[in-house]
Amino acid sequence: MVQTLTSARGHLPKRIPPSLRGLRTTPCARSRPVEPPISPESTVRGDGGRGRVRRAGLAIVKYGLVGGLAGYIGFSLSRQLVHPLPTPAVRDLPRAEVDAHVAEIEQLINTHPTVQALRTRQDLHESRPHLRIHPSDKPHNLTAGTLAGPGKITVAPYVWGDREGKELYVVAHLGRDLCGHDGIVHGGLLATFLDEGLARCCFRALPNKIGVTANLTIDYRKPTRAHQLVLMTAHTTSVQGRKAYVEGKLQTMPRNAWEQQVTLVEATALFVEPRYAKMMRRVVRQEYLE
Repeated sequence: MVQTLTSARGHLPKRIPPSLRGLRTTPCARSRPVEPPISPESTVRGDGGRGRVRRAGLAIVKYGLVGGLAGYIGFSLSRQLVHPLPTPAVRDLPRAEVDAHVAEIEQLINTHPTVQALRTRQDLHESRPHLRIHPSDKPHNLTAGTLAGPGKITVAPYVWGDREGKELYVVAHLGRDLCGHDGIVHGGLLATFLDEGLARCCFRALPNKIGVTANLTIDYRKPTRAHQLVLMTAHTTSVQGRKAYVEGKLQTMPRNAWEQQVTLVEATALFVEPRYAKMMRRVVRQEYLE
């Protein structure tokens, strides 16, 4: 028997296919129109896109202003820490104040724990070579004449060395008139200071106790603040005939145990004794060689 389906409007009955027999029919819901996809261009062009762009721009400006202000404040504070207040050159102060400044530096050095510890070592000999240079030669000497005095290399450096030319220690005060950047000691001065110290360390290890710089390598580790005590250490690492290899460094001199010693500059050098070294010993003053 064939089942038939009659429409509500009285149309002629239609045959139901065998595959659909027994299935329940439900009214068909009205289909919704498919919305087109939203493109990136339409998002940017719309009001919402402009709002997001505006907010992003304002955020960039805000963070840029905050970052710039923080950088300026940090730079100003760091500069004040390096050189707190502008001070007149020491050489322009009244003579009484200059003498008091020099006496204060001498006292700082002589009472420093590092200096006191070096003075207890029996294998080291203490000297002040700059004080042994003849007065007529000082105006022509760079570190003992031109760069020496209040505000510069304030007092004649203190030197401790052994008799074999293996190690050397130098304590000096670097004043505010030796700067490149304000409050920072010039790197060329530090190179000169290390060159002389490393050379003095190895001279006793050379056959005729004299040499010239063949090579000097400088590594600047930290800025060296002006108006402070510094310690230079040097060690002769190798001696090969007329050649001597030396390494050294420049460090801060904290007075308190809880303060950390900072390495400011490191250096390595090669010194060579000239072939005419014996002749040089006859014409060069002895104080330059010791």
